[in-house]
Parts: sequence; structure tokens; C-alpha cells
Amino acid sequence: MKTRFLLIILFSLSLSACSSSDYQDGTIGTGIDFPEREISMIIPFGRGNASDVFGREFSALLSAQLPVKVVPLNKSGSGGLQGMLYAASLPADGYTILEITPSHIIADVLHRSPKLGLLDTFKPLALVQNDYYVLFSNNSPDAISLDEFMDPSSTREFTVAGVSPHGLDEITLSLLAKETGRKLKFVPYQSSQAIRAALLSGEVDLYLGKLISSIKHIRSGRLRPLMVLNEGRLENPKELATIPSSVELGYQITTKSWRGFVVLKETPNHIRDYLADQIRYVANGTAYQKELGGDFSNQSLDFKGPEQFDQFLRRQFDYYQRLVGK
Repeated sequence: MKTRFLLIILFSLSLSACSSSDYQDGTIGTGIDFPEREISMIIPFGRGNASDVFGREFSALLSAQLPVKVVPLNKSGSGGLQGMLYAASLPADGYTILEITPSHIIADVLHRSPKLGLLDTFKPLALVQNDYYVLFSNNSPDAISLDEFMDPSSTREFTVAGVSPHGLDEITLSLLAKETGRKLKFVPYQSSQAIRAALLSGEVDLYLGKLISSIKHIRSGRLRPLMVLNEGRLENPKELATIPSSVELGYQITTKSWRGFVVLKETPNHIRDYLADQIRYVANGTAYQKELGGDFSNQSLDFKGPEQFDQFLRRQFDYYQRLVGK
């Protein structure tokens, strides 16, 4: 009898150990029948912008970790709302992951989608990344300089390109205008490629963009960074080491963007936990640090799991409610 009882205990412990190990290395643990087919990652913005760069790279890393592919799918429009509505229309089975940004919280605050809201419809998986805002001009001889932008005697209205109308880009620009006293007109575009084309052609004066989607264009010389919205200068990437920060210039604005993942609320808990663990595993891995965090993004890496991310989202809602709520 004792021998049989001991064997049962040892067998249970071995199952537990296998399940824990499998859960961490991306294989399917005992009793978990997920995933069995491709997982879609909905990127609610256009190709080439910051969220798309991040979403595609992270999808590739998750695909290498999981036993199935994670396929990025762009569903842009209405500052991220179209992608959220599309994700909400699909089954709550864990095979659809939605990438979110502050624009989705702002949409909740402004009640831009009367049919559903982010916090009521989805539950968090993980916050993975923060990103810096940078104010750019083009690199032509007659481009706007920082001195020209800061000139207190200037009455010129600057046109500034961005994405996500009524979202984080436009709100950040309005805060920058208030802080600097400059006249700044927001000009929305569908994608970062369209913005860069407009800036290089002189269609707009400036571009308020995120670092992750702009770094290669800084390095190629196509974009000239004027200011980083941050407390101090960035040590990395080295191309920004000499670029002044907003606070250094006397402007108390340090807005950053962030990116995370959610699934529908009705998704079974064991599937949500599985996905959250795999995202954590990838975010803490060397491949992510090399691909996305090697020289700039991990300066703001602030990983939060489901519970922490949920608390963070609710604080963000309160913050933007105070800032822009009506």
C-alpha cells in the first residue's frame, strides 16, 4: 500500500515538472491542447509604422518559440479602432492576439467606439515595450532647424505629420504646442512611409514619430532629429547622444508610447496564461534584446504580466480621463 501511494506521488510530481518545463520552453504541456494551428496577431495600424515594426518582429520571435506560427495581420483605420473591432468579432479561443497602444485607451476615454471598449472587451496578456517620441525635420538645407522651431518671436504655424488622429500622436502634439508656445498643426497620415515621403518632399514641416520605426532613417540621413521627448539625453542609439531632450530645453513633456498584447475576455484562463508565459519568455530572451532592444528599445523595457498590465491600463485610463476626457 505504501509503495503504491509513493508511486502515485512520484508520478504526479513528474507530470507537474514536465508541465512546468514545457510551459516555459513553448511546447505543449500535459493537459493543454493549445495551440494546434496558426495564431493571428492583429496589428491595428498600417505597414511600416512603429507598432507594425514591433508587431512583426515580435510575431517572428513568438513563432520561433511556439509550436505554431504567429502571423501578423494589419487592420488599420480610425487610429487603431478598426483593428480592435476586427479582433472583437473573432472567437475567444486564443488564436487572435491584439496589439494595443495608448491610442486604444484614449479611444475608451473619448467613447469613440460606442459598441465596445478595450477594457470591457479584452483582458491583458503583457506590456512589453515603451518607445520614445522624437521631433524630426528632413535633412535638406532649408529644413526647419531647432533654433527656428524654438524662436519665441516666430508666429509661423508649423505643420507636423503623425498617425493616429484623435490618438496619442495628436494629443502629444497638442501638449507639445501648449508647452512650447508654438503653433503646431497636426496632419494625419495612414503610415510612416507616407509621412516620410511628405516630410522629404516638403509637404509638411516636421514629423513627430517614434524611435523604433525611425532609427534606420536617422542612420541613413533621411531624418534629422531635433528633440527627444524625455527627461535627459539618450545614450543609445549613439546617433541620438547629442540630441537635446525636451526637459533639457525647458519643455516639461516626456510622453512615451507603449505596446502590449491582449485577448478577448472570454478566452479560457489556461490559454491566456500560456500565451502570457510565452510572451514573457520571448521578451526576456536574448533574441528579443538583439532584434528589438539591442541598441535603443530596451532602455524603456518595462515588462508587465497580466495582472500588472491590467492595473497599468486602468491607471492609464484615469490619466487620460483627466487629460482629455470630456
